[in-house]
Amino acid sequence: DRLKTGFQDEAKEVDKEWRRYIEIKIMDMDMELSCTIGMANIKAEELLGLKVDDVIILDRNPGNNTIVKIEGIPKFKGSPGSCNNRKAVKISERNKEGKKMNDSNDKTEENNQANASTDNASAKNEKYDMDLILDLPLDISVELGKVKMPVNELLQLGRGSILELTKPVGDPLDIYINKKLIAKGEVVILDDKFGIRVADIINPVDRVKSLR
Repeated sequence: DRLKTGFQDEAKEVDKEWRRYIEIKIMDMDMELSCTIGMANIKAEELLGLKVDDVIILDRNPGNNTIVKIEGIPKFKGSPGSCNNRKAVKISERNKEGKKMNDSNDKTEENNQANASTDNASAKNEKYDMDLILDLPLDISVELGKVKMPVNELLQLGRGSILELTKPVGDPLDIYINKKLIAKGEVVILDDKFGIRVADIINPVDRVKSLR
């Protein structure tokens, strides 16, 4: 019994040390934060026709907060600004629209999977309905910038915290489709809505690849 108890005590000590080791490693892990100023929905045909100086109207207005995502999951809201000549966001509150936005992302993923199935079926039949393909809805997101931060610092974020992003002040914003960077642009305001004026965009062939 004493021998058995000794082994159990030793196992508990090893388990505690292992858990402490894991906790330390997790706390030191870097997580990516991205700050989204708005989103939009366009058709594939519109994507292929996008050119420099075109303006995409977003779903948010200047009175709305920027959404701060951690590894793609909305966690905070904040107001954009600058810090040390870099773009920054001052956190104002925890995000309560995360589930709604995730549901939207889930639907987009379902649409993409459905579209992929449709494309596969079309390939087998060697028939392509271009009108259907060009009518597909696509989600666009516009990011102010990103930054990586260890978990132990993430846990300290709250109202009033300043997120200093890696993008310098004056740099264009990033425009994504299906999590792929397809263009860069600058913010404009039209009809009380944020818009993004395209300053640079990848060629049409690469845009088609971004749909996959």
